[in-house]
Amino acid sequence: YAARKEEGQEYPWEGEFDAIKCNSNSQGTTEVGSYSNGASWCGARDMSGNVWEWVGDWYNSGGYNPTDTNNPTGPDSGSNRVLRGGSWCNSDPGYFRGAYRKNTHPETRYYYIGFRVAEGKK
Repeated sequence: YAARKEEGQEYPWEGEFDAIKCNSNSQGTTEVGSYSNGASWCGARDMSGNVWEWVGDWYNSGGYNPTDTNNPTGPDSGSNRVLRGGSWCNSDPGYFRGAYRKNTHPETRYYYIGFRVAEGKK
């Protein structure tokens, strides 16, 4: 939700995919906040591009339960976790959508995978 434009566009900026706004195909990971034109409607930065980000969801190839409209989290367990946001080493614009889910084993480590520290509502 925070990774797209308020009106529901695929990317946090106006219009179509723009590699310059999200660190696509650069030479490596960049400092957070380097792409101010790529900030989402609520001020979240670098949620498209830079590094794939781990989320707490277990992966299910069928996606999320469509009736779960309050922060759907997927299945209760599994073997792979979800990554979102794309990284600088990808070139396909589809990877940079907040809705795209990549998955891998939770012990996987690569220089283009990271995480975001965020505080949720209580």
